Amino acid sequence: MRICIKPASGAYRPTRLSAVPSGKNRSVPPTAPVGGTRHTGSLYRWLALLLVLALTLPASAFTVQAQGPQSDMVRAGLEYLQAELTPEGGLDPFGSGPDPSTSLRALLALGTLGLPANALTHPDTGATLLSFLQDSAWEYTHAPEGLSASELFPGSAGLVLAALSAVGIDTRLPEELLSSVDPDADSLIAQLESTLDVDGGYRTAAEEGYSTGEPLPPNQAFAILGLAMAGRAVPQDAVDYLISLQGEDGSWADGDLDTTALALVALMATGRVSAYDAPVVSALAFLQESQLEGGGWRPGWDTEALNADTTAWVIQALLACGIDPESGAWVRAASPVQALASLQQEDGRVGGEYASSYSTAEALMGLSGRALFLTPALQSQRALSWMAESSMTPGLQPGAAIDISLAMLAAGYDPASAPAADGTLADVIEAAAAEYAAGSVDQAGKLALYAGLAGSSPDQPELDLSESILGQFDPEVGAFGVVTNTYQQAYALLGLAALDTALPEGAVDALRELQQPDGGWKYDLTESDWNTTTPDNTGLALQALSAAGVPADDPAMVAGLGYLQATQLPSGDWGNANSTALALQALYALDQDLADWKAEDGSTPIRALAAFGKVDGPFTWMWDSPWGGPEDNLLATAQSIPALLGVPMLSKTATVWTPFVSVSRGDDPDRSRVTQPALEVSAEGATQLRLQHFGDLDGDAVARVEVLRSGNVWESVEPIMEGNELVYPLGTGAMRLVRSLFYDPDGLDTSSGTQSHLAMLALLPSWAEDPASAPPLVGTLLPPHTWWR
Repeated sequence: MRICIKPASGAYRPTRLSAVPSGKNRSVPPTAPVGGTRHTGSLYRWLALLLVLALTLPASAFTVQAQGPQSDMVRAGLEYLQAELTPEGGLDPFGSGPDPSTSLRALLALGTLGLPANALTHPDTGATLLSFLQDSAWEYTHAPEGLSASELFPGSAGLVLAALSAVGIDTRLPEELLSSVDPDADSLIAQLESTLDVDGGYRTAAEEGYSTGEPLPPNQAFAILGLAMAGRAVPQDAVDYLISLQGEDGSWADGDLDTTALALVALMATGRVSAYDAPVVSALAFLQESQLEGGGWRPGWDTEALNADTTAWVIQALLACGIDPESGAWVRAASPVQALASLQQEDGRVGGEYASSYSTAEALMGLSGRALFLTPALQSQRALSWMAESSMTPGLQPGAAIDISLAMLAAGYDPASAPAADGTLADVIEAAAAEYAAGSVDQAGKLALYAGLAGSSPDQPELDLSESILGQFDPEVGAFGVVTNTYQQAYALLGLAALDTALPEGAVDALRELQQPDGGWKYDLTESDWNTTTPDNTGLALQALSAAGVPADDPAMVAGLGYLQATQLPSGDWGNANSTALALQALYALDQDLADWKAEDGSTPIRALAAFGKVDGPFTWMWDSPWGGPEDNLLATAQSIPALLGVPMLSKTATVWTPFVSVSRGDDPDRSRVTQPALEVSAEGATQLRLQHFGDLDGDAVARVEVLRSGNVWESVEPIMEGNELVYPLGTGAMRLVRSLFYDPDGLDTSSGTQSHLAMLALLPSWAEDPASAPPLVGTLLPPHTWWR
């Protein structure tokens, strides 16, 4: 949030919120694993309120960043699970053989921690959680001898989808789970979606022991969560059905804490529910009232001081709602995370007297510091949905349409089914294809890459994409277009490879020669401070050489990988979303094992890339850029999606494309939320204005507070931060009026709905005149214009 103060000179002095003096630590780190529609409104419509604003938003911070794992505790917990792994690759917490339910929770924990599915491997058999589940999940999700949807347990199916999606498995593919059953059976996703009943419940008649196909609260919640984490659009009816099961006290399942937390996670995963909606606010209040003084939770039946499973699920519920569980009102004698960590025993297991691999797996989810529902599938689906919305803005350029379409293709979607302002994405590309290809050889190459992957070239008789590229090849120097330009060489090679067009002799020479002594590539050879070797240039060049048939053990490829390894940061990324995405795609193209490219905490570079994404879809280029705030970035989003899904540039993910369907994206963390502005007077007579402010992840909100003491001179007041509260000390002495203005171009959420700005005019006790006679609040809201004249 940018605070704009008007000094006596009349000039504006903008200040970042992070630079505002802080009385306490403000727990709003700079990221959350998204910008949506800009809310403009009328810049001249003002809202004047007396004394306080009757807002009803909950006090939850939507700008909480997913913190890094509690490394020592997590490492010890993982070592314990590794020791408990059975030869089949499963976990046996109850002594009755490998248990799918526990093994799924462990896989879910691995994904939430950013670890690969094979992070736990039996030392003798080589079996993993995934290999065990591939052999047992179908039986776990169906009644005995069952294969069809009518015999499905929807809750169990949802847990399977959630766990597999967490580690990046594409659950749309039937073969991912059918190693031991009929290969002609429908995918688990298709079966689960087919169980949706007319009332919104996921329901079957399946019964076995304590398992049922009825949409009881945990079953409905897991079914919804699994589909959402798999990137599927969850119907509103299913969401409404789960909400209808909520009790008057805000809980689910008659006050069950675990189920209540699970239901919150599931609701937030759908993107159809806001953290400020009444069911969520009510559930959070129930959880807060149930919190123990030690900081954690335990169910009513538990006689121990604290329960690891329950505390872990509540922490996940808080993270799902954007609440930092280590600050604010959720910290009692200790924070929930500290309380959970206190249950770790010497051998690494987490829990009380009956601590096991089950409780440890769930505890690791609570110690991860990251909302578990943000899987690659869900994050990419929200990102695609954000780009689809952005495509509806008139004037979409063909280059941007191609970038978005390449991301769609990487996810298996048909660009001809994705809407744009002028038809579909495919229509935008078709209309401009000839002119775009004629612009430069890299543009022709990028268009050819799209056409080759989509399986159809633009229907323009005068356009031959192969000739558009080959016509700009100079055999004497072995270069396409400008010989010193890396992008022109690389995209020409990629485009020809996508079209299965034979490369002319010496076609890779120029790109090879552009490699620099450090193993990387520059954009071109222009002498400039900005023109250095970069991971994105290098990632693009390596993919192009690979597409041209250069083997991975070629000296140029080895040197290029060496450059990427030397420039990878301890966090696992390459400094920004675009560089990280293209570097990752190069690793895919060269068949690198991501286990050799782990971050310091053991997580994969995919996790590092995901951290550049906002919770509602778009990616930012960089969180702490010297050139501006963390705004939504279309190119960063388009390039991140294929890398997030494990797809290199030259990879055709399908032969029959799926129509694109948008998903709901949830709350926009760039939008501001303002709660309960109030004037307070201390016993010493000091007055201050205090309000809570959340959101504004991109830092473009502005605020202004002025006080009228005597005459007609308004004095500006500078704020301090106390947690998520803005505090404006007004001082002592006679005051007549205080007025404030809060504005965010992304929108401002209040009890009156979403608007662009909010103004407050407050009558102080020492002034008895009619507030309507005060100087009017008029003018535009953004510098360099004057707010008040």
